[in-house]
Amino acid sequence: MSSENLASHTFTHAEIKLFYTEQYQYLVALDLATAEFMPSKRSLLIKIENRQKVFDDLLAIFEHFDIALEFTMKHIKKALAANGGYISSAIYIH
Repeated sequence: MSSENLASHTFTHAEIKLFYTEQYQYLVALDLATAEFMPSKRSLLIKIENRQKVFDDLLAIFEHFDIALEFTMKHIKKALAANGGYISSAIYIH
């Protein structure tokens, strides 16, 4: 299926989960559905190639699938830090 079909207006709801693996890689699980609380019609697992650009890639995914961003990058970074995720250009203080 082409990316044009995936970005089709037929998908009106998305659920996104960000995973940080033991291999220090980010994976984005994206479930697209035609209605809220309905089973997803399409599930994707997207590997973030460069973990230093995870936020840029997340924004690109949101833009490609026309997903409204309910959380700011500050909230996403805070959640990542709280769960031990890698944040590029962060200074860690003990």
